[in-house]
Amino acid sequence: MTIWQANPRALSLAVLCMSVLPNVWADTEHYNNLLIGDRAAGLGGAYTAVSDDPSGLYYNPAGVVYASEAEVSASGNAYQGVSKTYSNLNDSDFEWNRFSGGMVANYFGVFKPVGPGVAGFSIAIPDYVLENQNDMFDEVRVASDPAKEYTGWHVDHNDEDTTTNMGPSYAIEWSDDLSVGITLYAHMRKKEMIHSEEVYLRDKDTPTNTGFSWTRTHVQTSEFGIRPLLGIMWAPMEKWSVGLTGSFTEILAQTRERKSCGINNATAAKDGENTVITLVAMTDVSIPETSGGSCTFVQQADRTLPVQVTAGVAYFASDSLMVTGDFSFYGATNERESTWNTAVGAEYFLDSVWGLRGGFYTNNANTKEISSTASLREHVDLFGVAFSVSRHAKDSSMTAGVNYALGSGQAVTSPGSNRIQDLSINAFSVFISTSTSL
Repeated sequence: MTIWQANPRALSLAVLCMSVLPNVWADTEHYNNLLIGDRAAGLGGAYTAVSDDPSGLYYNPAGVVYASEAEVSASGNAYQGVSKTYSNLNDSDFEWNRFSGGMVANYFGVFKPVGPGVAGFSIAIPDYVLENQNDMFDEVRVASDPAKEYTGWHVDHNDEDTTTNMGPSYAIEWSDDLSVGITLYAHMRKKEMIHSEEVYLRDKDTPTNTGFSWTRTHVQTSEFGIRPLLGIMWAPMEKWSVGLTGSFTEILAQTRERKSCGINNATAAKDGENTVITLVAMTDVSIPETSGGSCTFVQQADRTLPVQVTAGVAYFASDSLMVTGDFSFYGATNERESTWNTAVGAEYFLDSVWGLRGGFYTNNANTKEISSTASLREHVDLFGVAFSVSRHAKDSSMTAGVNYALGSGQAVTSPGSNRIQDLSINAFSVFISTSTSL
């Protein structure tokens, strides 16, 4: 009897480590991952009914007609990081911590009056993942009897996933209290992930009973499409404004490829000069009945993106105080459920130079609630807060701020297993931006 046959829990962990974790690295389970702009980010993204600076080209292009003059703005997340902790991976108290982080300049926008309206151009990065992780775990207990078997687990993971929206905008004032605008973005996504794992098992009492498996997964994704964004801004009464936007993404060309290679060599106790080899099947990897390995190539199904509708309202209580709120709905796709997000924010100017902003926002999961029969996925609803400080000069301003979101939920990381993992997520960003009048 092999170590794998004697201890199904050891086999379960081996299958878990070797075949499934690469599938749950990229955060496609949420739509509100990076807040865009400076003023908008400080308000938690509640900007659809305001949108009177260059970041309005992204939130609601109809709002830029109310800007007092032409303006250019550049924003950057000085640092953005996401931490995930998985527990209940096996029968021990073993937890696995993942971290992604990096610097990204996620917005540039400019607009000026042209003809009867306002023309603009913007570049936005609403999604960004950069993970480089190399973990080595020794003597992780995988059995109910902690003195029996141990495993060594080496994970080397590199993942870069960036989505970029880039394109022109135009807005006109339809009447004294109504404006309309449109942004036509080119949608571009580029992802490359390389993930390799080595799993070692041994029997503490019988060291000749050992097991070894290795897998390497290479995922490449590219997308190109268009994302039209139509916006309306309405001022029904003094001090109030209402904004409404609708958008969808039509992917015109995409490639989603996955190549997986693996070797599995589980050695049983020796019987004289003979060694019995027991091989373990791994997801997306076809292992022949030898001690060698093989590779498989999978062309994954095309992805679709949701229709998004956002409604916002803003109340300008005085020259120094504004309160605003947004509600966004995202339709279902071929891979995700429909979901929604909300944001509320407030802005207060201490004087003509210093302004403070704060906000609360959600980043809800677009996956189903987790069950024991679920396929590989995560379900964690995130709740975030934002804060920023701005200093205004005659023709320019500079803003610094922070966003922090957290949540806890569940994940399924092993196909065919009835074990559900507990998952907690913490995400934060530190952003700086500047804008100037032209």
